[in-house]
Amino acid sequence: MISGFTECIFCKKNAENLTDEHIIPYAMNGTAVLRRATCESCARITGRFEHELFREYWLSNRVNLGMKSRKKKTQPKTVRLPLQSDKARLVEIPVDEVPLPTLMLPNWPAPGILRGLPSTTEYQMTLDHQFYYDIAAMAKLQNTRGVSNRHRFRDQTFARVIAKIAYTDCISKYGIQHYTPFLSDFILSQQVRHDYKHYIGGTDLSRERLFPEPSPQHMFSCAITTIPEMHEDCVYAVSYLNFFSGYGTPVYAVVSGKFDGIPLISGATPNARK
Repeated sequence: MISGFTECIFCKKNAENLTDEHIIPYAMNGTAVLRRATCESCARITGRFEHELFREYWLSNRVNLGMKSRKKKTQPKTVRLPLQSDKARLVEIPVDEVPLPTLMLPNWPAPGILRGLPSTTEYQMTLDHQFYYDIAAMAKLQNTRGVSNRHRFRDQTFARVIAKIAYTDCISKYGIQHYTPFLSDFILSQQVRHDYKHYIGGTDLSRERLFPEPSPQHMFSCAITTIPEMHEDCVYAVSYLNFFSGYGTPVYAVVSGKFDGIPLISGATPNARK
């Protein structure tokens, strides 16, 4: 556990009744914890969007892979998938009947900041997504149940989850002193927005370069580095995240913040965390 916080790491307001915060969510088999780091109000906010991703969108994948759950006794036994004939109508399908994997993930370009775009850039909704599933098994489910593989998925929910992971992972590695976060407001935001794409996106860097020790499930790394396009006397925290990596899913990049007034750590390279 990592401790030493005097106020909530998200809102920077509340200092009482701070709770522990998992760096990699418990639902994704995370074990490392920031001790007494989050106020109860912020914990409720982050808990809601994590619940949406892990217990709704990714439930069947997590259950069928045997991932952790604090509420196994009350864990849903079914998932809701749309009908092929009527995408607005959802039907309940037993979790163990859903093929592994059944994933929908966004295809994002690199974060705007890494492409040298100004922070005032207007970003649009993502319409490009990639689907990952066992073709034969999904075809059988579609024939017997009449469902579609295009399940509900909100990009902003996914973006908030990976922003939170990148933010807490950076704090755990490099501390909070001199750190200016870019995404704490977005993590807590309830509004629909697309400006997060200035700091969150995809990457062309290979898995082999980013993750020297591959894992079939999830891989995360964080390093501080310069961004030549920014022409600033500071270094940036850049994280790379890959979920369900054994299925060839995309790697995402998150620029969670910057450090002012400190030199670049010599030899800082991505360090994979499973």
